[in-house]
Amino acid sequence: MAKKKYKKQKRKLVKGSKTEDLVRLFTELMDNIPDVIYFKDKSGKIVLVNKAYARGLGITPDEVIGKTDFDIFPKSRAQMMQKDDLWVIKNKKPIIDKVERATRPDGQDNYSSTTKIPRFDKKGSVIGLIGITRDITRRRRLEQLEEDKHQMQRKIKSLKEINKLKSEFISIVSHELRTPLAIINQVVMVLLDGLVGKLNKKQKDIIIKAKNSVNRLSNMINKLLDVSRMQRGVLELHYGLIDLKNLLKDLGGSFQEFAKKKGIIINYDFCSEDINLFCDPERLSQIVSNLIDNAIKFCEEKSTITIELRKLATKVRIGVIDQGIGIDKTKINKIFDKFSQVSGLARSNKEGVGLGLSLVKDLVKKHKGEVWVESKLGSGSKFYFTLPLIYKFQLTNNKIVDIINNALAKDLSVYLIEVIIIKSKKGTSGRYTVKKDFYNKIKEIVQKAIINYKDKNKIDICIVGDDYKKRTISIASVDKTNKKSIKFCNLLREKLKKVLAKEAAKDVFINLGTMSYPKESRQVVPRQLASSFSIQKIFTGKEIRRSKRFRYQATLNFNLSDKKRGAAETIDISKGGLCFKNGKKLKKGDKIEVELMVLNKKERLNLVGQVAWVARAEEDSKGFARYYKIGIEFSKLNQKERKIITQAIEDIAK
Repeated sequence: MAKKKYKKQKRKLVKGSKTEDLVRLFTELMDNIPDVIYFKDKSGKIVLVNKAYARGLGITPDEVIGKTDFDIFPKSRAQMMQKDDLWVIKNKKPIIDKVERATRPDGQDNYSSTTKIPRFDKKGSVIGLIGITRDITRRRRLEQLEEDKHQMQRKIKSLKEINKLKSEFISIVSHELRTPLAIINQVVMVLLDGLVGKLNKKQKDIIIKAKNSVNRLSNMINKLLDVSRMQRGVLELHYGLIDLKNLLKDLGGSFQEFAKKKGIIINYDFCSEDINLFCDPERLSQIVSNLIDNAIKFCEEKSTITIELRKLATKVRIGVIDQGIGIDKTKINKIFDKFSQVSGLARSNKEGVGLGLSLVKDLVKKHKGEVWVESKLGSGSKFYFTLPLIYKFQLTNNKIVDIINNALAKDLSVYLIEVIIIKSKKGTSGRYTVKKDFYNKIKEIVQKAIINYKDKNKIDICIVGDDYKKRTISIASVDKTNKKSIKFCNLLREKLKKVLAKEAAKDVFINLGTMSYPKESRQVVPRQLASSFSIQKIFTGKEIRRSKRFRYQATLNFNLSDKKRGAAETIDISKGGLCFKNGKKLKKGDKIEVELMVLNKKERLNLVGQVAWVARAEEDSKGFARYYKIGIEFSKLNQKERKIITQAIEDIAK
């Protein structure tokens, strides 16, 4: 029906038009269409072509008339074209959108789509054909790119699955190696301490070499575990506030003996300001220790290593600068790759598997910082990394920016206070979570404290940020001297301590981080705030153990009342107890005897206690615990034992 209607409209159009109008329309089509159009008779001779056809051959349309494809194209191509022509004429059917590939004279591949339609006379006999060819090279390339993209996505998915399996395998193997390694280490320590008999010099030298090898292997396993956790996205940072200068001095000091053996001097080049920083102290120590250790290994004897600290506008820059062998510029880009060792030293002089700097890069990135190296072969190396000065303060918040600008314009100071619930009881997902009702309770306490304090002390103070997902409540206080703001912080700390004690909240830690914009900074604060500030931390919280914990890594042996024995690694220690990792789950309330090595005193303590709590730790892909955290409370500590533990904790706290 539609076909008849179309023919009727066509006849009407032709009948109502002048011949010259139809010719003009046809000529405009032939001259302007970018597709190649040609008419052929039954013998294959060209009757008519458009300009696009002739332009592609570099001649005029008139020069093509009367010729065949064999006169124009290579024989092989002309034969293919003739085959299609004969098929259309014989079968009286069109060939639609036949895609062909050809190579242009310049060597580029070219794709075209050809349609050939039979021409009929008034009696219905075939008198030739009409051909239309369109260049579809761009379309084909886009299609190919799309296909390549899908293939790449499939490969990436496959590689991710392989990478996940590899990470899990590394994690499992590493965990399985740790326990026997801890036992070997204990045996070595027992031999060195002479508990099974005095060693002669030769025997002692052999045992010391064994101990060093155990330490290197333990270090490799820890790095492999960290890399595995990083790849699986399960490595968590435990933030706290640190004095950065003291931390760097302590880390440098711990390498002094190692450096002294090579006659290397460790110097410090610090900025004048004191810097307090929110970060994970253990991971930051790991970053700096890796860099110092590398510097000592690749430094010549009697050279200098400098630990540098600079305070920039919104971040700090830490550098470890050596006078070592340097790095070839062609290899600098690979220095932070996993399993990469690109120094100029011979393989025999290298230690490790090339994970240290890779881990440094990942940990710095995890802290939202940047890391890079500047080096020339034979001229030493400068390793730098940056860390943000401010942890979680939303400085791009328009409300905060306006408050700071308005206060500075009035010659006042701004105190930014952020209540951060940085740790709470683990949920079923294995990640730290905060229940909404507990968060709201803390928020309500903050709101009431602000209202009461504001009215009594005539101070401009308000909540400027409230983010449950980040577990933070931000407060801005405008003050002339900051004395009232500091007083408010102390008041708020006491209120929070009371609610935590009342709720008997376990594993909850709240930090009040404060950032001061002093009135000396009179310039208007831009979007990217750049002003000096100071931070202090107010810690409040209640832990499962009554005493404050400190991270502490050492090996221990334990005996249970049912004569079961084991060896493990400690996680943290307090004056009243300690926490360690164990592959098997112990029972709460079990009596336990612990043989603990106190590293700073090089003494071994035999302590008695009981299992106070057991927590499920890292899980595998199926949800099974790879190990458990065991918390024990000491009992019957004598004066000497208590003194040694207290001294060890004080040394850690420094």
